Amino acid sequence: MTSFENETILPPNGTGSSKKGMLRLALIGVPVVAVALGGSYLAYAKYDVFKSAKTIYLQSELTEMIRAKASLTELLDKYNKEVTPLLDKPTHSVVDLSDLTIDLTEQNKQTKGLLDVLKKSKLTADIQEDLAGQKQVYQFNWQVGSDPLLGVDMAMDAEKLAVRIPVLYSKYGYVNMKDLEQFRKEYSDSIPKKVLTYKDLANAVSIKQEELQNVLQPYALLYASNIEENQVQIKKDSLMQEENASIKSRELTVTFTENDMKRLVNSFADRLAADTALQDILYTRSSNVTKLMKDAGYETKEWSKDDFAKWWKQFTDDLKKSGDNGAFSEGATMTVYINGKHEILERKLVYHTKSNGNSNEVLVKAANWSDNEFKQRTLFSIQAKKGDNENNELKLVHSSNLSDAGGKGKVVFNLKETGGKQDGTGAALDLDYDVTQSASKDTGKYTFKVTGNGDAAGTVEGTVSAAVNKSEKQREADYDVRLSFKDMKAQNELKALGFKLHSKQELGVEVKLPEFTKENAIDLANLSERDQMQLYQEVMMGVQKFMDKNKDLLLSLGLPYGNSYGSPYGRTSGMQQPQQANPMSGLSLDELDPDTLAESLESMTPQEQEALLKALQQMEAQGKMKR
Repeated sequence: MTSFENETILPPNGTGSSKKGMLRLALIGVPVVAVALGGSYLAYAKYDVFKSAKTIYLQSELTEMIRAKASLTELLDKYNKEVTPLLDKPTHSVVDLSDLTIDLTEQNKQTKGLLDVLKKSKLTADIQEDLAGQKQVYQFNWQVGSDPLLGVDMAMDAEKLAVRIPVLYSKYGYVNMKDLEQFRKEYSDSIPKKVLTYKDLANAVSIKQEELQNVLQPYALLYASNIEENQVQIKKDSLMQEENASIKSRELTVTFTENDMKRLVNSFADRLAADTALQDILYTRSSNVTKLMKDAGYETKEWSKDDFAKWWKQFTDDLKKSGDNGAFSEGATMTVYINGKHEILERKLVYHTKSNGNSNEVLVKAANWSDNEFKQRTLFSIQAKKGDNENNELKLVHSSNLSDAGGKGKVVFNLKETGGKQDGTGAALDLDYDVTQSASKDTGKYTFKVTGNGDAAGTVEGTVSAAVNKSEKQREADYDVRLSFKDMKAQNELKALGFKLHSKQELGVEVKLPEFTKENAIDLANLSERDQMQLYQEVMMGVQKFMDKNKDLLLSLGLPYGNSYGSPYGRTSGMQQPQQANPMSGLSLDELDPDTLAESLESMTPQEQEALLKALQQMEAQGKMKR
């Protein structure tokens, strides 16, 4: 017998060759082990050989979160580049709307006159804003042909709010912000204390990305911990099929029984109830918006922190009770299709709701993929099946080949209802676009068609052409909009509509408010009764001058024309004017004085005031009024 314990194996050349033999074995063995370990790692990491279905599913959800975070970061970077400068720097914008054309099926003489005026009209908004410095100047003008018709000027800063309509009254009427509350009480509480801006709202609700991520991350981990191995099944050779696409993928099915849903919902409810960080974020933003609205003069109910805490507790309690009320009795099923990179191509969620004792099935789909025709395709749809016959569906598909240089794309939107009370009701949108993009210029052409049926039957077709020239501190854009209307059930008079829009925006232009002096402005909050009466008279005289100057235009627009001091019903041939109560009744002509007149004006209607002022003017001309 040969014993390995007693036998020494030596190479022919003795001990030196023994070391070389061992080295050769090591040189062979290490690569073999490395290949084995590397292959195992590759099989685990890339091909999921040793992973459970649950692990593969959760890895796909993690990949989706990372992609979502990258997309959000990209959007925020774009926002900070394009929008933030508009909020932090003074801007000067001019927007013109012109060439308004309206085509009607029938036109009479008056309608034709109105359409001609609109065709010649040009509406301009000249806006200067320094949101950081709380300075705003607005000028709105309506021009017909080469002649200005009507304009409104507004200016405001932290101290004053001023308005002027030059064609009616040459001076600004202003209110100091410290007097605004009293002014609102005396005249109208609908006057805002402050004009809210986008920056005000953005600052009220803004949240840092890191803060949002820190708050939401625990819920992602909580969801993952609630998924059990037996809930997830995998089908390795499957197809994701949507529209005309059929993509090889792995199909993961996550099943939620009633108990699974209760466990998940209860976990979230408990976490929400104890999540003071999330509660602080929501309460703070809600309070910011409420305070903003209140400071602007809008009546808004404020929530105390205790009120919010009670509401939050009720919300989380109701969430936990929903499982006991049978909301999850039929559970839910989620199907996820993933590619080899653990990217989710499509997600389908099926669940049931109950109403009037009936079980209604809801299918929600969200998909994102690419194919030979388009690099990017996005789908979102909701289907709700009520009972056996009624079915509602909303579907949106966006397909594009966009790149940094532009590209083509299309959007298809469908909303329809079959069965039920609104059977056959629906709407559809088909939009095609072709855009180019560069550092200095963007262009685009958008062609769309909107169709409806049922009560909203009809078709609207249109094109929008856009061209934007841009630089670091300036943007200038031109838009041309053309619409046509066919077979409209709601109205069949309008055939076509078109207009042009021009805008120019400059950054860093200093905003200068007008200087308010006694010669060009009046303090509306500190007027005596005599000043109020004089202001009213001068404004009404301005109205009359405006009407006299634009008599033909007003008539062509179908607006009544008349003497503002005479009948408020206008000079209409053959029309008997209603008899007005005598505003002078109860007043002794021998005792009239300005104070008495001012007190009387407060109890009169505007029409009675006009008639009174006319009578006073006549009396003054005849020398019968006391001075």
